[in-house]
Amino acid sequence: MDTNFLYGLFPALVTPFKEDESLDEYGLGLLVERLVRQGADGLYVCGSSGEAMLLSLEERKRVLEIVMDAAGGCLPVVAHIGCQRTADTLELAIHAQLQGARAVSSLPPIYYKYTIRELSAYYGELLEAVSLPFIVYNAPALTGVFFDQNNIAEVFAHPNTCGMKFTSYDSYRMQRLVSQYPGKTIINGHDETYLPALALGVECAIGSALNFALGNFRQVFKSFQAGDMEAARNGQDQINRIVDILLEVGVFRGLKGVLSLLGVPAGNCRRPFMPITNQELKKLEQALALIVKD
Repeated sequence: MDTNFLYGLFPALVTPFKEDESLDEYGLGLLVERLVRQGADGLYVCGSSGEAMLLSLEERKRVLEIVMDAAGGCLPVVAHIGCQRTADTLELAIHAQLQGARAVSSLPPIYYKYTIRELSAYYGELLEAVSLPFIVYNAPALTGVFFDQNNIAEVFAHPNTCGMKFTSYDSYRMQRLVSQYPGKTIINGHDETYLPALALGVECAIGSALNFALGNFRQVFKSFQAGDMEAARNGQDQINRIVDILLEVGVFRGLKGVLSLLGVPAGNCRRPFMPITNQELKKLEQALALIVKD
């Protein structure tokens, strides 16, 4: 199974909406075309940043179709297909394969406290339904489930499981996964931990701020590769200052606010998220000065 495409920077796409909360297909196409021009290495569709849990199945399918069309085969697309019902996940998985996605990824089902055995069975059905490479989406702050070296063995044993999107601040557990599963690709999932992840040997990142700050992350990577750790640390600090601003107004709302300030029609997040305010947009203007253009 070829997983060489899992390298570099994959923006976790936002999903633009119109004022009536319907999909803004034009805005989504513009965002994808912009990221292709800016040299993104891949795209991650309908994840947390894309408000997947606020989209219907048909909307999630349509989002992927728009992204695939706008990307035009220029870069690999990973479709997040995680749902509460296994049947819905399988439906999205089959659709992703038919659309030509390069890989699929899934959060575990949330709310109910499933056992590891039940979660392994959930992923097992997904792995048997399609032949695409599969990426476990590990986001314990959102799901209440922490996959690590001690409980992921059964899922990682399947040949189609190519790796894990690791969205946690626990560098120890990330390092243990990198060490114990050298054949799997561990992907950094928090923008603010990019440099520490590079130090652990992680070479792929899927992140929210990558929607508009690809240059910042490239700068950190190039400095790290050149052995200029002072520049790399300064670059990570600049990314973290952007994250600080996003956290102040709400990350997902803030992402769309920054994109709007950059002229990319992203709209607001869906309810129950509140619309971005003019005062918050003024706060987000501070992030614009921190974005590296390359």
